[in-house]
Amino acid sequence: MCCDVMGRTSAFLSVAVLLVIYVVASTGLWGVVSSSSTLISSCTDIHEPGYYILASDLNGLQEGVDYCIQIYGNGIVFDGGGHSLIGNLTSWPGIGVRVVNSSNVTIRNVRIAGYNYGIYFSNSSDNVVVGNVIMNNAYGVRLDNSSNNVLYNNLFSNKVNVIIYLGGINYWNITKTPGRNIVGGDFIGGNYWGDPRGSGFSDTCADADEDGICDEVFIIDRSNIDYLPLKKAQLIPDLTISITYSPAEPIVGQQITLKVAVGNIGLDPAGEFNVSVCTGDITIGEVRVQGLEVGETIELAFNWISALPGLYIVEAFADSDNEIAEANEANNKANSKISVAREPTPTTTPTETTTPDTTPTTPPTTTPTETAPPTTPTPTTPTTTPIPPFDPTPVLIIGGSGYRVNRDNNYSPT
Repeated sequence: MCCDVMGRTSAFLSVAVLLVIYVVASTGLWGVVSSSSTLISSCTDIHEPGYYILASDLNGLQEGVDYCIQIYGNGIVFDGGGHSLIGNLTSWPGIGVRVVNSSNVTIRNVRIAGYNYGIYFSNSSDNVVVGNVIMNNAYGVRLDNSSNNVLYNNLFSNKVNVIIYLGGINYWNITKTPGRNIVGGDFIGGNYWGDPRGSGFSDTCADADEDGICDEVFIIDRSNIDYLPLKKAQLIPDLTISITYSPAEPIVGQQITLKVAVGNIGLDPAGEFNVSVCTGDITIGEVRVQGLEVGETIELAFNWISALPGLYIVEAFADSDNEIAEANEANNKANSKISVAREPTPTTTPTETTTPDTTPTTPPTTTPTETAPPTTPTPTTPTTTPIPPFDPTPVLIIGGSGYRVNRDNNYSPT
């Protein structure tokens, strides 16, 4: 079952929390804009405008005072970066974040636990508290003489979640907006109102349409009402899938490796399910996955060879047989367009031929051997030792020595 899941419908929109937060309420527009950030690594005071982010979890209080973070100023963002402020309720617990005489302050993405007051506003207005987990404190948030503040998408689970003293109107929700909320639901609106015993308003409220919003409003007092209190989302998995391939420019007959990554971004482990890969009506492969833990991702490999050139759309499906109930079914399909080229025509290397030299060849010039004209052979006269003229001088021949001695006893060769 690969290509029969085209009709799945379930829209889910995710919202990124921005460094710039704007909140629209009936009283106007609040906003904090930051271009740089300052890391905070210890309990401290913040009074200059800017963006401040926790570098790590912090414990306890500043020395000699009853708070960890104190903000007094305007145009300040305090971002917990997902870290925690941790107090100690067994001793003087103090305050996690104290905001005094301030406006246009945003407190976001921080966990605050173990204090007498998680967040304490004093004489402060037009501030924003969003995306925080404030639990296991004596009081979650206190507002003294503070109004026009917007507090939404927070999880409160304390002995007492809110205390308001000499306060005016504050706002506890924004317009219902698609997006993952603080407890994993599909809409952002108000806050989650729990308690450590699991019997808080949001722990027990009805949600007939299962949109993650309680069917009834949560009333703090006559001037402070959460019109969109959150209901804890059902803990279910959410599978995602992506596909890549190699080589980048395949040709006909060449093996193509398809890499398929499957993850679980839901709030509960996923059981067994199938992953299928196909192109058109042709199933390339199917694998049975034995399950995925929350946050786990696996990579599967499929091999495919195309016999024909062309542009192919290869699709991959997670849970192709619809075995898993998920928070979002729309992200279970991925595809990739693969262009397969023709096999290149083999190129033959021509045999090297010698081009005949067409330059006229001059026949070799033969220098004729000069032939001497025939000569009449001269008769060879045998060489004879000339006979000396007769010397009447008597000669004495000495023993064949080849010398002769004249009569004056002078030697001469014979």
